Amino acid sequence: MRVEELEELFHDIDEQLDQETTLFTIGGAPMLFREQKPATKDIDLIASSETDQESAINALKELGFRLPSIGIDYEDLRGRKVEVDLGGFRGIPVSSRMKERVESAPIG
Repeated sequence: MRVEELEELFHDIDEQLDQETTLFTIGGAPMLFREQKPATKDIDLIASSETDQESAINALKELGFRLPSIGIDYEDLRGRKVEVDLGGFRGIPVSSRMKERVESAPIG
């Protein structure tokens, strides 16, 4: 996925959200916006609350993403993958110092 596709996906997710939702993205996606990488194979999102996680998952489902029978990534028919974790990434919590370094990018 290239930066243009990522921006489009984020806008599509925003349109489907049923409430204001705070999500952090880590890994390849932020690197695209900083022009440190030409593409990424997946998007890693961290929700700051269970409500935000549920809202993000529902938005992805509305966009045609489905949870495969094996795995934790939501995938759509175009092969795009999004993982939505709660409070951290694969057991590593988002610390207050990490939050201080966030580069904000409101969508919508």
